[in-house]
Amino acid sequence: MVIDGLNNTSSANSANNNRARTAEQNSDNNRTSAESPAARSTEGQVSISAAATRLAELEQNIAASDEVDNDRVAALRGAIESGSFQINAERIAERFLEQDDLFA
Repeated sequence: MVIDGLNNTSSANSANNNRARTAEQNSDNNRTSAESPAARSTEGQVSISAAATRLAELEQNIAASDEVDNDRVAALRGAIESGSFQINAERIAERFLEQDDLFA
């Protein structure tokens, strides 16, 4: 018996191609049936919640404002340079405790 390698290869390729096409069709059918009628009818539409809209507004406000109070920085820098800046240890401790309460 003689086995022709070319014929077997082309038969195998043909079978593989048929399997691939069948799998692709099954995948398309599953995708279509998995979508709800509402999902298909709103295809291409996006809605943004009120919270997302508010968040976008807040982000714009933050971007527009100064992150650093330059006047306060200048005043503190001047006080430190002149030696008149006083450290209030009690106030610092109170602020630490306030922060600790936020995380408790």
